[in-house]
Amino acid sequence: MNKFDRFVIKWFLGSTTVIDERTKNELGMAAIRAAFAFFVFEMLFALGSTIYLINADVKNYENTLYVTMLIQIIMTFAILIGFISIPLAKKKLGNKEISPGKKKKTMKTIKNYWIKMAPMEFLIYWLVSVALNTNRNSFFNNLFDPRRITDALIFTVIFSIFMYLKERRSIHVVKDDK
Repeated sequence: MNKFDRFVIKWFLGSTTVIDERTKNELGMAAIRAAFAFFVFEMLFALGSTIYLINADVKNYENTLYVTMLIQIIMTFAILIGFISIPLAKKKLGNKEISPGKKKKTMKTIKNYWIKMAPMEFLIYWLVSVALNTNRNSFFNNLFDPRRITDALIFTVIFSIFMYLKERRSIHVVKDDK
């Protein structure tokens, strides 16, 4: 397994995950199921959207675009959670077991990871929220609106803290054999 594969698996499962053959196999099977679910959803969604756009008297295609984007985003998260996260959690691949000596270093690693992720979360939330909600203003007027920046900052802080606590909860300290 090359470095990039390890990076992607650690990014997806968490920074403290042990990558062994079982982990790779389970993640591979979950990814195949999720890819198939994405394919089926996209085909059915494209068919349904096409039939709707052909038969409906659409006056405002901008709203239709926003609705389809929202459905795509929601279903992407639903498929990822339903076909990858939940099955991996049931198989206890999200739980990390560490020795007592590594607990402090592991907690620091998780905290630093979410601190490093915060600017990217902020930027993504900020840009997506501005793109989806223009309020009849130009994109750049909304982009630098203090309310949008504050919303993105609040989301980033709450999301980062929540994810840090979630990852921290999944770590179990095992006693050393003596």
